[in-house]
Amino acid sequence: MMKLTLLIVLSLRIGSYGVEENQTDPSPGFDNGRDSWDDFFHKSDKFIPSHYDIDLRPIFEDGPEGTRHSMPGKVRIVGTTYKKTNKIRLTSNCNELNISSVKVISNGAPIPIENVNEEGLHINLEQRVGGGNTIEVYIEYIAKIQQEKFWKGFLHLPCDTKNDAECNKTQIAVSGFNIKLLGTHCGTIFPCVGDRDLSSTFNLSLSSKNEYGTAANGELVSTSPDSELKGWTVDKYTWSTKQRWSLLAFTVFKDYSYVESFFGKEKKPVKIYAPKEHINSKNGLYTSIVSSVAKILTFYEEYFGTSANVPKMELFFVPTTFDDFGTWFMKSKGLNFYNVLDIIPNKENEKSTEIRVIQHVAESLARQWVGDWWDPEPEMSFLFIESILRYMEYLGLSQVNPALVEAAIYYDIQKAEELDREERDADIQFIVSHKRKVTLLFRMFEGITGWRVDSLQSGIRNYFNRLWNENGTKVTTEELYEILQNSTESQKLPFDVATILSSFVDNVGIPLVRVGIANETHFVFKQERFRYQESIDKINDGVWYLPVTYTHGIGNTRHTIWLTPDQNVTYVQGNTSELLLVNPDATGYYRTLYEDSSLLQMLQQQLEMNHTEIKPLTRAVLLSDYFTFADEKYETYGAALNLTTYLSEGSTNETSLVVWKTFLSKFSGTYDKFISHPQYPRLKNFLSAKLTNVLDYTSSPKTSEEIILRDYLLETACKLNNPHCQTMAKELFSQWRVNPNDSSPLDHFYPASRPILECAIVRNGGQEAYDFIMAKYRQGVQADGTTTWLTRYILKSLACASDKTIFKGFIELILTPPPSGAIKGYNLDYITDHVLSTPLPDGREMLLPFIFKNFDLVFENSGTYHGIPAMINKLTRSWEFSTAEKKKEIQELFKLLEKKVEGVNAMGYIRQVYEQLDVNIQWMDNQGNDILSTIP
Repeated sequence: MMKLTLLIVLSLRIGSYGVEENQTDPSPGFDNGRDSWDDFFHKSDKFIPSHYDIDLRPIFEDGPEGTRHSMPGKVRIVGTTYKKTNKIRLTSNCNELNISSVKVISNGAPIPIENVNEEGLHINLEQRVGGGNTIEVYIEYIAKIQQEKFWKGFLHLPCDTKNDAECNKTQIAVSGFNIKLLGTHCGTIFPCVGDRDLSSTFNLSLSSKNEYGTAANGELVSTSPDSELKGWTVDKYTWSTKQRWSLLAFTVFKDYSYVESFFGKEKKPVKIYAPKEHINSKNGLYTSIVSSVAKILTFYEEYFGTSANVPKMELFFVPTTFDDFGTWFMKSKGLNFYNVLDIIPNKENEKSTEIRVIQHVAESLARQWVGDWWDPEPEMSFLFIESILRYMEYLGLSQVNPALVEAAIYYDIQKAEELDREERDADIQFIVSHKRKVTLLFRMFEGITGWRVDSLQSGIRNYFNRLWNENGTKVTTEELYEILQNSTESQKLPFDVATILSSFVDNVGIPLVRVGIANETHFVFKQERFRYQESIDKINDGVWYLPVTYTHGIGNTRHTIWLTPDQNVTYVQGNTSELLLVNPDATGYYRTLYEDSSLLQMLQQQLEMNHTEIKPLTRAVLLSDYFTFADEKYETYGAALNLTTYLSEGSTNETSLVVWKTFLSKFSGTYDKFISHPQYPRLKNFLSAKLTNVLDYTSSPKTSEEIILRDYLLETACKLNNPHCQTMAKELFSQWRVNPNDSSPLDHFYPASRPILECAIVRNGGQEAYDFIMAKYRQGVQADGTTTWLTRYILKSLACASDKTIFKGFIELILTPPPSGAIKGYNLDYITDHVLSTPLPDGREMLLPFIFKNFDLVFENSGTYHGIPAMINKLTRSWEFSTAEKKKEIQELFKLLEKKVEGVNAMGYIRQVYEQLDVNIQWMDNQGNDILSTIP
């Protein structure tokens, strides 16, 4: 019998109406005046709570205690009237309010109630209460446990097993509230005043059956038997420091266990909770994760020079198939929740999984440490807060694994690229969504010669101390600049911090530093605005106050020069026949173009002799710059590809995750453009050789980074049908076929790896694998015809068949379903949604010939005359067609369509196809030939 596992989480995140200041009316006593509700709603709340006493009893089974999915509760609210009023406005979305229980007390005496409006819970008093009076409001109610809305209320989560009988025994329930969505969500748990910016103290009495446990981000005061219910226990928690409701969180659970560590000088506990079965089977994994979390939190304590603002840290890992569980708003001041199914596969390598989990939780740990200062005004101040939090995440990750920091930084570089490619005005919402650029600007200060890292540390400390000490008071951008400037006074920078940072914040775009040889004894550095092809004609020529770092010759001594709007060219003395490396720590926010070929050749030679002399992130940025230069016609693809020679021919193997991620993310788009080109085999062999080299070397991984690297390279290896992927696919299919009723061997892999591996099994296993996977799909279809995401992935993999006969039979099954054995709910949409987006190219390659040979069948099932042009348009935009020969084939296809639908060739879709084809062909004739002339 499966053990009952029940988790209840309450995490309050409240909406805001705002509070006017300096409106207090101190006059005491009562009078019989009346406030109109119309007037009331256009003013601030006149009753401001300072304390809540809350009693809750969640019920999950019908019984004498109450009805399943109900939560009886009591609340006592203590607060102050803001000015004279006879109305108390509360928010309540509770299922049942006990109106007769409502009491209002002032100075120990009850205040007569005229009536209570249940909708919104508006209490009308028979007399007005003077401003500044302390009153108490008491209410009994029954809240509803939600079953659908995750972000608003208390949710009973869907079962995470496929067995209905097991689902009846194993239950998980959780609540969540999204502070960034408008609305007053505290009222779904207890009547409250709906203003997310108000702070209060709290006492919580949480009653549960004896077999349950509880946790909260408040202090546990006592545990005792429930005096009203036999077999129930009451845990009492308190929050003695005022805080927003959005930071209040508590949970009730059954059959969960935990692993524990401690952090900081005070040895505060950090615990990771998970179902007992998970803790027992993966104890080593969870123990290692909790140790890493403690290490990060201890570092933050040292960095800030102060103890954490939480007494403990508890992380719950909950298995659930609910799509949005564990998102950002379920991480609340010392009590965080994560979805196990998102981050921990059933049987993956534990070291690889540990790294993935740390990546997942690091952001929330940084945010937990400094506090939740969500406030969009002033917007720029919010942007800087978010950016510093991301910078703190870098620092936390560095305590666990440097490779994680490198991957995070490069990810931010890519995101910042999206912002700067637009070169639009500093639209704050656009910038906030790409906060990562500002994070990179903070990091830029690390590389400035003469700037000590502890200066930035001091500035960040002072910034957050200002927020903490003034209880969340906004700090403007100008004040932040001043704080950072004061921390740099001893550094003697040539420009103040405000000038440097504002030149980037107010000037969207990215600098380009051109480096050349002036003569035998001098280099020349010049700054200009990097231009993407689509923005080449824009008139904005503004540049930046830019610190440029470099090393030269033997040794790693860093030097810094400044390029500014007033001095945009600088000459630097040095032996120009020796290696020059610009941006050696990849801290600078700019691209570097070595204009003299000899400078680039020396870098290439260094990579081939010993690439480890250059830092991994610096190697990654170098590759990123040069592929971008090739894309935007600053350089040739030959120059970029020559820098990758060492990946397959270097004296030592490249095993840096960030370098491979950079190379493949930059080159995969180029590679895809050749898929239907006659020279595709050459490019395929060129890339496959590089992968084979590193996959052979890491066949017995020596580090956690190598384990993750192999996982990452898997997708590209399978796209290329590399021997490593072929072998793995055949082994997996062999294991699966021997035990078809057991769990899939793909459960060993991270979830993102499943689709590509299922595709590879179909691609390499022939008819037998196709029939096996088809049977798995049919087994996964529910009685009502619905399918799970896992089943839909299986169906998608069937489009990866490389055998033309199998592929033809499968598409015909989709288009002309037989009386029995049909794949329900799919028609031509399957081709658009699955074949055209399959991870492997075989189905896409075979689609055009299939449409030619089966034109009438495809046309009849396309629904409208748009169907076929839409498919061809999507294929063309994904660069399936890039030769004049393919253009002729498409023209012939559209002639067939013209016979069916007169005038169809004037359609917008078809015009788009021809326009994109011409772009593809032109690119192939120029940049494509450049690539082909470089590779073997």
